[in-house]
Amino acid sequence: MEFNGYSQVEIEMLKDEIRKALPGVLAVIPTFAKVTKENYDELIKQGFTSGQAMHMAVLATAKQLGM
Repeated sequence: MEFNGYSQVEIEMLKDEIRKALPGVLAVIPTFAKVTKENYDELIKQGFTSGQAMHMAVLATAKQLGM
């Protein structure tokens, strides 16, 4: 049986990798949120719109955290 080109064995392997990675991903979320908020607030102070600031803050945070 295949799903989207993946065999059942490949799907199980991917699920195992996700389970292994999930705690690390969840651990980064608070840091990502804090840094994004700090970037956002600074961009708002600089006069960017909320939408512009959000877009740039998320991209900047991802880059800062090596994502």
